[in-house]
Amino acid sequence: MKWYVIEDEYPNDCCEDSFYRSYELRQIQLPMRMDHIGKRSSILRISLPPDIKIRWKKRHVPTIEEYEKFRDPIIALAPEHAAAIRALPPGSQIGHLIVNRFGPACPAIEQIGGGFLARESLRSSLETIEDIQLFPAYWGKVVPLDWELGQPIPKAARHRPEAYLDRGKHSPEVAVSMGKLYEVVLPPRLSHYPVHEVPTGAKATPVAFPVTSLEHPVEVAVESFDKHPWFLAVSAADKASTKVDRLALKPYVFAREDVCSLLREASRWTLAFREVTFK
Repeated sequence: MKWYVIEDEYPNDCCEDSFYRSYELRQIQLPMRMDHIGKRSSILRISLPPDIKIRWKKRHVPTIEEYEKFRDPIIALAPEHAAAIRALPPGSQIGHLIVNRFGPACPAIEQIGGGFLARESLRSSLETIEDIQLFPAYWGKVVPLDWELGQPIPKAARHRPEAYLDRGKHSPEVAVSMGKLYEVVLPPRLSHYPVHEVPTGAKATPVAFPVTSLEHPVEVAVESFDKHPWFLAVSAADKASTKVDRLALKPYVFAREDVCSLLREASRWTLAFREVTFK
């Protein structure tokens, strides 16, 4: 069975890239605190009404007292998750993804951080893949724009697409016509190491693969290809650290051949599949 690394691959035109890409935020963003800057945050996916959007709007970093006062109403929204919310580090995110974009043109699937956004048309196919979760996401702001890939983009929008989106008006009718949206949550993260730094006794497979942003193939050792058909691998050093290491190896999404075959046609505008060579 072949394996692949999945990468973003939007149209080459920078404006088409911006018009075809979604911009997502989770419903609740806990503020950072000075004693936690640089440390790792978390995501808590719990069901909340889609109209809930909570952010720290003041310019200053909150004190501990202000932070707890901000957090208490959030706990009241989901009292059954009170312990989990209190355990989240500052900067963490809670709830569903709220997605802003142009419509009705929209990719069937696209990569977002360590997961994917998928439309209803892919749900039945994705549900056949073991070890993943489909968590509902919601349209936040959908700005109508009558264009498709390969067609002219309006001059007023070409200069600054994101500003055009920010200023545009939401169309509930277009959002409804685009159907439901899901966040594809991959299995628990596996670790990868520089190929010559695998810990003694670790079950890690050396692999090499090309990526579009690098001149030479990436060589890493990944644990462990027989655990999941589709997974996110992150640097072992970055995973273990409480601080963000800017020099740490980037995360990669690995997928088995049968998974890729389900995604290829639907992702022809948004994803690229780079075959992995086992060393």
